[in-house]
Amino acid sequence: MDHAGLRLPGWTRGFVWVNGFCLGRYWSVGPQETLYVPGPVLRQGADGVNELWVLELEGAGEAWVELGPGAPVRSGTP
Repeated sequence: MDHAGLRLPGWTRGFVWVNGFCLGRYWSVGPQETLYVPGPVLRQGADGVNELWVLELEGAGEAWVELGPGAPVRSGTP
């Protein structure tokens, strides 16, 4: 995967890290709905487990996030 998009449905405001790389901040007010995840940040292969840290400052939304190109893949506990 050369890059991906990360969505945090229902999350309010905070910061996101993927594999120790700070993607930046998000805010439900918008206008941005998806955070860009550069390809070199993502781990691939059989043991390619990607670590996601979210620092929510106001109120967490769903217990999952969406990570993927095009049709996102849900990660976390539904």
